Amino acid sequence: MQRRTIFVGLLVLVVLAALALPAFGQETTSGTLEGKVTDDKGASVPGATVSVTGAQGLQAARTGADGRFSIPFLKGGKYEVKVESPGYATIVLKDVEVQINRRTQLPIQLSTGKVETVSVTGEAPLIDTKSTSIGTNIKISDFVAGVPIGRTYSDTFAVAPGVTSGGGTGAGNYSVSGASGLENQYIIDGVNITNTGYGGIGSYNIVYGSLGTGVTTDFLDEVQVKTGGFEPEYGGATGGVLNTTVKSGTNDFSGSVNLFYTPRSGYSSYKQVTSSVGAINAEDNETTDIGLSVGGPIIKDTLFYFAAFNPVRHKDRFTIEDTQFDSRFAPASSSTFPASDLGPQERTRTSYNWAAKLTWYANPNHRVEFTGFGDPSTGDKGPQNSAALRYLDYSAGGGQSKIEYGGNNYAVKYNGVFTPNFFAEVQVSRHDAKFRETPSLNQTAFGTAANSSASFSRSSSRALSTAWATRPRRGPSGSPAAPASSRTPTTSTPPTARS
Repeated sequence: MQRRTIFVGLLVLVVLAALALPAFGQETTSGTLEGKVTDDKGASVPGATVSVTGAQGLQAARTGADGRFSIPFLKGGKYEVKVESPGYATIVLKDVEVQINRRTQLPIQLSTGKVETVSVTGEAPLIDTKSTSIGTNIKISDFVAGVPIGRTYSDTFAVAPGVTSGGGTGAGNYSVSGASGLENQYIIDGVNITNTGYGGIGSYNIVYGSLGTGVTTDFLDEVQVKTGGFEPEYGGATGGVLNTTVKSGTNDFSGSVNLFYTPRSGYSSYKQVTSSVGAINAEDNETTDIGLSVGGPIIKDTLFYFAAFNPVRHKDRFTIEDTQFDSRFAPASSSTFPASDLGPQERTRTSYNWAAKLTWYANPNHRVEFTGFGDPSTGDKGPQNSAALRYLDYSAGGGQSKIEYGGNNYAVKYNGVFTPNFFAEVQVSRHDAKFRETPSLNQTAFGTAANSSASFSRSSSRALSTAWATRPRRGPSGSPAAPASSRTPTTSTPPTARS
């Protein structure tokens, strides 16, 4: 009983402290507008009404005894700010920009003895004096459309100072502030999509390396690249933090249809290399990218939706050198790699990128969001690993396979403002990614048919091993060999590949 009393007492103290002290926490997917309202003599103006109007309606706050105000959980974008107080001229500030994960400071001075409305067009200072982090915020709609960069989420990183190529760390894994490309954190709408085993972005496999992410800029609103000094909530990153938000619906209905197609002739020629053991060269590639998006209000100022679908297909072709066998062991006309006689071999991969968000304002101070996005991808049966061209049974499917990778992500978020100094943000999210490869031939089980298929998963590998162990064999004299259960296998259990 005594312990319970102590616990309740401590809980009450924590709540009272939270109510009494200013809130200094920062939102990952939204920003805060704060400042101080004074008169023309520099004195604080308490009780002034500060109204902020944006794409999803109006939010308001009153200044405290010290003239200060704070409006949290604002979506990144531009707002109109209106300040009113009895005995002072009403002032309207237009195009005030708020960025995600930042506190925008907006000092406001009112004139006494006037009753007219004064309109001012300008931007608030973008320096957050209460944050130690260093980085860059990129508004997708303002930047990406006019800059010739790629369309994936990771293509926006390189425009920030301090971000360079990660070298051999795989697609999308950039080096930030001198760290390797595997020391970053990747966050989309509050969901951490960093590969926990490898440290890279998106899907990873020990053979294929980092396959990157299919998430494109079509359904992203703002990207923030933190290159140093970031907050303790971003533990686990010794490089940079790449934070972004998914678009939301607004009071205006909007939509887009895009088609991006790059034919094989649209790329420059690849440099062909030679090797005494037969080099594999990239021949050409082709990309088809279709973007569809729509968003708007279901109930004005209350309920909004956004949805996007962006399938992307890449086709790459490879060739292998026609290296000849040593004439001492085979006819001079025999090719080391039969695939060299088949011409360019094509690899096809398709990402079915999607995003959806539903935003509900129970009232201007309480908001609930449901977000989903993903990049489930497939690689058609073929040379998904270009090294397949070295297989002697390539024509029969040797080395060829089908892959499935990517994943889906979901989040439910609540934002609430209870008092001018007490805010709450709660989020529950799930990141579900995979990598699965199914070879065209079962080349791991001894003695099975050449055209059988085996999926590299734990259950299927066990089944293959059992099938091999029970297969009857003949002894040297032609008589049946000992039962499989009494023999010691001469090959290892088929390998298991897990995502």
